[in-house]
Amino acid sequence: MSKFRATIQYPKTPKLRIFKSDDGSFLISYGDNDPLGVRSVETNSLDKEMQRLFGYSGWQEYKEKNAVDLKKDVKRDENGRITQAPTVHPIHVAYGLEEFFNNFDPNQYEVVGIPKGLVDSNIKYIKATMDAVDLRDSFFGNKNRGRFGIINIAMFTPEEGLENRNIIKRAKDKYGDFEKFFSSEFSGVFTVRHPNGGAWKANAEKFNQFTTKADEALTIDVKAALANSSLLNERKDLDEGFIRDFVDWALDGVWTVTKFTLPFLQDLENWAGADMLDEFAEAFKIFDPTGVTNYPDLLRSFDDIIEDPTNVGNYVEFGFNALACIPIAKYAVKADKLKDVVDKVDDLARIIRRAPGNRAANKKLGRDMQQLVRDARNIDPTDIQAMKSYSKKIIDMSDNVALSSAVKYNAKAAAKKIDDVVPSFARRQISRYRYRALEVGADYLLGDEQEEFPRDESGLGGGDWDEWGGGSPGNDLPDTPISIKDMQYFILPKNWRSLGFNWLTRQEKILAQRVGANSQFSMKNFEPEVDQDNQQSLQGANFLIFGHSQANFLARTIRSEANTYGAKVSKHTHAGNADGYVSSKNPGLVNYLKDIPSGKYSHAYLFLGGNTSAAVNERTLMANAKKEIVNYMTNTLKIPKRNILVILPPINTDNEYSRSRKKLNEAATSIFKNIGVRVHPQIIGSKKDFQKDGFHINGSSKLAKNSIAGMFSSFGSRKSRYADADNGVPVPYSFIMTELGYSRFEWNMYRIEIGAIESGNNYSIKGGAGNNYDGRYQMYGPAKAGGARRFGIKNPGHSPRARKMFRGNPALQEKLFAGFTVGNHKLLMKNSKKYRNASKQEKLAILGYAHNQGHSACAKWLRTGIVGRDAFGTAGTKYYYAIKKGFNNLSDARTTRKKTRRRRRGAPGPSIDISSITKVARENNMKYFGNASGKSSGKFKSTYNMSRPTVQKVARALGHIPYSGGGWFSSESVSSKWFADNIIVVSAPIAYAPQGPTGQSGRITTNKHVAPYLLAAIRESRSKYGLPISHIGSQVTKGKSSGFSAHTWGAAIDLDSVVNPYTVGGLLSISTIRTVLRGGNYRRYWNFRNSRGRTYKNYLQECLRRGRKAISLYEFVAGPLNNNGIGKIFNKYGFRWGADWKQARKDVMHFEFMPHYVRSNVLSEGEE
Repeated sequence: MSKFRATIQYPKTPKLRIFKSDDGSFLISYGDNDPLGVRSVETNSLDKEMQRLFGYSGWQEYKEKNAVDLKKDVKRDENGRITQAPTVHPIHVAYGLEEFFNNFDPNQYEVVGIPKGLVDSNIKYIKATMDAVDLRDSFFGNKNRGRFGIINIAMFTPEEGLENRNIIKRAKDKYGDFEKFFSSEFSGVFTVRHPNGGAWKANAEKFNQFTTKADEALTIDVKAALANSSLLNERKDLDEGFIRDFVDWALDGVWTVTKFTLPFLQDLENWAGADMLDEFAEAFKIFDPTGVTNYPDLLRSFDDIIEDPTNVGNYVEFGFNALACIPIAKYAVKADKLKDVVDKVDDLARIIRRAPGNRAANKKLGRDMQQLVRDARNIDPTDIQAMKSYSKKIIDMSDNVALSSAVKYNAKAAAKKIDDVVPSFARRQISRYRYRALEVGADYLLGDEQEEFPRDESGLGGGDWDEWGGGSPGNDLPDTPISIKDMQYFILPKNWRSLGFNWLTRQEKILAQRVGANSQFSMKNFEPEVDQDNQQSLQGANFLIFGHSQANFLARTIRSEANTYGAKVSKHTHAGNADGYVSSKNPGLVNYLKDIPSGKYSHAYLFLGGNTSAAVNERTLMANAKKEIVNYMTNTLKIPKRNILVILPPINTDNEYSRSRKKLNEAATSIFKNIGVRVHPQIIGSKKDFQKDGFHINGSSKLAKNSIAGMFSSFGSRKSRYADADNGVPVPYSFIMTELGYSRFEWNMYRIEIGAIESGNNYSIKGGAGNNYDGRYQMYGPAKAGGARRFGIKNPGHSPRARKMFRGNPALQEKLFAGFTVGNHKLLMKNSKKYRNASKQEKLAILGYAHNQGHSACAKWLRTGIVGRDAFGTAGTKYYYAIKKGFNNLSDARTTRKKTRRRRRGAPGPSIDISSITKVARENNMKYFGNASGKSSGKFKSTYNMSRPTVQKVARALGHIPYSGGGWFSSESVSSKWFADNIIVVSAPIAYAPQGPTGQSGRITTNKHVAPYLLAAIRESRSKYGLPISHIGSQVTKGKSSGFSAHTWGAAIDLDSVVNPYTVGGLLSISTIRTVLRGGNYRRYWNFRNSRGRTYKNYLQECLRRGRKAISLYEFVAGPLNNNGIGKIFNKYGFRWGADWKQARKDVMHFEFMPHYVRSNVLSEGEE
């Protein structure tokens, strides 16, 4: 149970400083380095702040009353997590509460009405509403429902402990209490929203009577709706006994033995402690449009376990709820996640079989539950009779005498849900139920800013429920009679219906972060996320090879492949060593970690898992040693975890010892997966691929070369949609690499292109001639049989029932497709000389043709050139050319490097010659004003008299401008002669694009003296970073009361403006992030990557989820603003960058030609 916590270890609080001023008084500074970016720094008298926040006389009284909390020793648990430490948590809580109350906005909420008679109904919109209410009650607490509230627990019991909890009451009492505050803040008339997102009709008599017109809508004085608000039912009686009990159990994992013997309780603790809630929550974070909303049921069950962790009935009820949802969930949950959950339920059943008390009844209960687990694994949820039988078994099991009446009732209620939903579920296509994750918690802790729902011309709009599964939110509403006068009202955030289940407002989420509250009731799976789409340039990368002797046999080939990527390799191996200690002669690789030469390694290939017996046990797995090696790589050598790849010993199928290690490799793979490190697919070959000893791989073999190509392409320099395309479906990459030699990316490209033509990559589709073809790759009976034979599994058959099963099993489709492709390859190798002589890429394109036409017709096409067509007239060459195009999209690294080398051999850009630039200024001044300084003379005024610094800095390089008029200038103000003499239009590789980049080359209106430097800077920046790709103008004749801008000279340009804004810190606002993510022309910015391989789109999406501003594209791609690669390039050519301005607002898009200024302030002080 200790895995579930009401608190998070590191609240998102700004920096707090207490220091002595020059006059000897103490000051407190708060708001610096705010991780949420919403506070500014404030510095105040420390005594006055303690008075204001807590009612103390000053800092001295605070120290006296909180001495224990300020001076505690630091203690950690066995996992290194802090359980006790000195703390100023109350000050953070006080500031967090103040921030929340000061920024509270009633307009972020809406009133939702539910007919009282339907509150407990199974209508999905009502259930979703009540789930949101239930979650808010659990978070804020509800005195009417006996809930204390996670937010209160976090304030009173931080992770580091708090002895003086009375101080939190003082901080809360400043505002009276939540109830009083919100009663005063909410006022006026609110529209009463229908659960489906529209508004209730004022005269509604049935549930399906709602409206989007304001004049027809039901309204209510919001004061009347407040009674059911979680914020107004906060439970305040957080007595010391409750807090102490909660801390003892939830934080320290201490069990109070009251009902059962200690061994049994320990079994339950072990079952629940191994990330149980994490696994269940991750698997069932779905909203089920059929009405079986199991996720809230599981949450409620878990709440019961929290209430009494020693009551076995709570665990049984948890098991019932899981069993009720597993059959349908198998169409929504990733197979591996679902398997983990089912296995956990089975483990729970085994524990229950051994429960003390009525041993006979408990044994039967556990045995019956295990049988249900077996049924759940295999049942087809569209089979009505089977599901009804499954439901009846749950009811029968609930009659066990060992269960309380409450557990029996809840178990039967779960079974009834199955009966209610199965008929309609079976009638509809499975493909309609593509479940969506309810990302509750950390990922959405600072989610999108709350927005009003879409509004039509009359002022009201309906919420979009399509993504929750179920079509229009009006077509499926029952016509159940209701009484509009007998409503129950709830106040919820306006955005609560949106995907992501935003049941907290933005300000509520911020408060949760400030006080350290875990708004994610079901802890997010702690397994570190491995970014498979981490494609990055390997130019200049430094690979460390570390491990046992297999690395020695592959090192030469690895170095050769690394050279083609422009990377280097450092090898540090120790033959004969296991991962951990075995004996004095085999001290283990961990013993040699400190011998690795220091160096800036960017990637690591770890050859681990060797030099032990083949038995799978604790001694051979050496899990701790594996973790220690990985930790050394990440913590000491600073190699990012995503840049580590583990290679386990290759398997020689012709060698008994080598073959016997396969299971040990599989077990080791699970260990590395659990710590978030990628493992290369098992390298499997025959004796021809190995040395004479039978277990060391031959580094020059085809198997070794193909495997190493896959190792590098797993990092690669490719930026394509093929990087991570399995979407959780097991794809037999190892089988393909062994049989065909294609990497993960090449195979992903092939299967995506074939699947796109055949089915739009839809696994569940049925089609083809006579509707006789199934699945993503549209396979017919003989193709399935051939694929199964080549893959070495049983033929699934092609009967109606077998076809239905096949369409519902993506993993099986991938295996048979791979086997079918390998079969075509082997037959073509035997029967077609042209295929045998084809290149590796050409072979895969030909296999695309064979997929459509078959191997025999493919061989004929290669021999005669006659193109075959299928029953629908589709030419086989359509598949062939799709694969050819796919290879082009993979952007081969060698081609990219050749282009780079050609660019480097081209003419260098012009260097800045200060003397010649100064000469331009003098000549222009003499030409237009008759003097070298550019003072006004004749009929024109001169910019010489303008005081604006920018004007004088540009004029120093280009001379002053003659103009007429004054104040706010128009284009007619500038001398037409000066304009004609100095302003030109040049062709450029970037386009004028105010609405985002168009991808077309365009023209730039600029100063003729600036043009060579501008074009050189653009070309060099594009060569290195691919940027810029658009501009919004260079020469613009505009002015201010203080003078012209650099644009008037044609000496400035604004590049990629939307993603490089003129804002404080150069940050993108939330609304700008949304604009970029909407797509259109802005899609061109999505796939730019940072030095870690992350895409800008992925980064913006995370910022949007967390509700925080984003850094500019140039900062993301080329480094921090004060040391930015793009900025340095433009500096080199004489341009000052707006991001270098000393003011808070940074104009990241803006570059202006000021060579004197740049040289004196960027290159060397005072240089001319």
